[in-house]
Amino acid sequence: MLKGVLNVLGWFAIISAACDIAIRVAGSDEFLRTYAGASRNLNPGFALLAVGLVFLALAAIISRLDALLAEREE
Repeated sequence: MLKGVLNVLGWFAIISAACDIAIRVAGSDEFLRTYAGASRNLNPGFALLAVGLVFLALAAIISRLDALLAEREE
């Protein structure tokens, strides 16, 4: 259950961060003003990307631990 939640949240964070970074880098000034308030600061996007990667790493660790425990019980 926790593995699935971490996977979903991780991928959602990565996709959101990628869209945010793409808009801030390649977006026009008018579009950027309506979306992000004329700020081209990339720090929030990279922070969200890092959080998403941490969530995916935790999900991978949990799945590997589950596999090790299942193998040990046999």
